Amino acid sequence: MPFDPDPVLHRVAEAVYSDPVQAEALLDQVETEVARRRDLTRLGRVSELRGELHLTQGRLHEAAAAFRSARRHWLAVGRPLDGLRALLGRAAVRLEFGDLGEVGRMLHDAQRGLADAQAADLGETVRLQAIVHLLAGRVAAGQGELASARSRYDLAEDLAVSVGDHRVAAHAVLERGAALVHAGLARRGRDELARAQRMFEELGWPRAATWATIIAAEAHAGCGDLGTAFSLLDAASASAHLQPVDRAYQHLVRAAVLVRAGLPGEAHGEAATAEQALGDLGMLERSAHAALLCATASLRLGRTDQAEVELSTAERLFAEC
Repeated sequence: MPFDPDPVLHRVAEAVYSDPVQAEALLDQVETEVARRRDLTRLGRVSELRGELHLTQGRLHEAAAAFRSARRHWLAVGRPLDGLRALLGRAAVRLEFGDLGEVGRMLHDAQRGLADAQAADLGETVRLQAIVHLLAGRVAAGQGELASARSRYDLAEDLAVSVGDHRVAAHAVLERGAALVHAGLARRGRDELARAQRMFEELGWPRAATWATIIAAEAHAGCGDLGTAFSLLDAASASAHLQPVDRAYQHLVRAAVLVRAGLPGEAHGEAATAEQALGDLGMLERSAHAALLCATASLRLGRTDQAEVELSTAERLFAEC
């Protein structure tokens, strides 16, 4: 019986978020066959899924290359909507690099493309519009524009629900919760994060649910509930589903909680670990936040010279974003 790649690609799409090891093995299997057939349409899908897989693992340069490859394949076979989806994948990668200006330009191009393609496939167009609003919300949040970010997340959730894309809807709830936490509205953020966690659990994506748990720990710390924050971080650390990028962020959040708990020595160790790991992954903005936490901990330990060096490192990293 001839090999049919489509069922395998469907399994990969499910496994990217739940079982990345299986997803990578299946991608290797199907890519060999579709490359032999020179099937550019399915090669585009393979490249897109590989981009999503790399992105979830924090392998940003590999993710960017995979999304570029997917876009080339789909444009070559006259599938502009699929090409726009790959463009949005690249925009998500640039967000992790902290390049908000470039992401804004990509989203503008995507919006123009979606306006032209609306009649071709209304359902997919609406789904991609939801992703545009989700990413635009992250840009606004990164620029400190909380009201705009929340409006974008609301639109993303509503559009995603209207076409039955509960994954994008759950991510919109997660990002809205994170934005509220980072804006100092920890109690409201905590409720949104708990909702996001339930949504991811219902989708069968334990890794995303654990990510929500890590951010929820930050929210509980902001409410003064340090015991719950540490319990949540301990539960997240024990998860078998975390990738290196998740563990790096968990170190960052634990450092912030330890600072609040008045334990600067332990906080400095966690922050330094996070700074190194996030820097190695190319996530300069998050690495810069870790350097700031290092400086804060050093100041509380009375190490003013070291704190000055760490503040300079943070400034350099922010400038490089």
